[in-house]
Amino acid sequence: MKQYNFRFFNIISGLEQSGKSFYSIKLAKLYNQKGGIVFVYNPGRLEDYKGYSEVEIIGTKQTAAIILDKHQRRAYQRNPQIELFKFDGGIHRIKDFVKVLKGRSVYAFRIPNRADETLFFAALNWYAYNTLVLLDDCRPIFRYGLADGHIQFFNSKNHAGKKSSTPPVNGSRGLDIIGIFHNLDKVNRELYDYATHITLFAQNQLPDQSTVDNAEYYREIEKAYHELKNLEVYSAIEIGLRRPFYLRKTIISPSKVNQI
Repeated sequence: MKQYNFRFFNIISGLEQSGKSFYSIKLAKLYNQKGGIVFVYNPGRLEDYKGYSEVEIIGTKQTAAIILDKHQRRAYQRNPQIELFKFDGGIHRIKDFVKVLKGRSVYAFRIPNRADETLFFAALNWYAYNTLVLLDDCRPIFRYGLADGHIQFFNSKNHAGKKSSTPPVNGSRGLDIIGIFHNLDKVNRELYDYATHITLFAQNQLPDQSTVDNAEYYREIEKAYHELKNLEVYSAIEIGLRRPFYLRKTIISPSKVNQI
């Protein structure tokens, strides 16, 4: 993907074995080689992420149990936040996310508590920057819509990292996002408000037009859906959703992916 001087959110959609995961992992590898953190959330097949290390997000109940002072614990319980994570045998503060994970590629399994998961997305916005967040399977994460923490995460991606213990320098503030879906009809309508690109691999059906936020988007998606049927297997079509690449179409061949 061509890089610009602002942060991207690429919705990548395709059937199983269509090439979407391979492409996403290639982009992640390139991102890491350029010095960025790669953080995979909700990984599907761990064998796709060989060489990645595990991060465990500590939930609010666990955090409260760690706080020994009862007054501090009660204060925390009145306003719980995601404050801690486990990595490399230690417990770290989420505000040190960049300091601890700089230059690394890591993954974390889903937080089972939806309220905590929403708080975690807000925490990423406050404390992470120069990071590619790869949401490996978005459908279960956003099955019930976008909560406040999700909206903060997407809407403020260009300015993420404001509260990090390591201040961003040289324009490194902000997050980049890849969101993977198996089918276009499962993409939340609201996500189109925040996406900069959508990349389509082979699809088995078009989404209902009512699920796509913009009529122009839908027309381009429909064209790409039919065009993909005549392209080489594992090909994709990327559509720009924001200026300066609004509705610009790029065909991504398997050979291009292999060159990343």
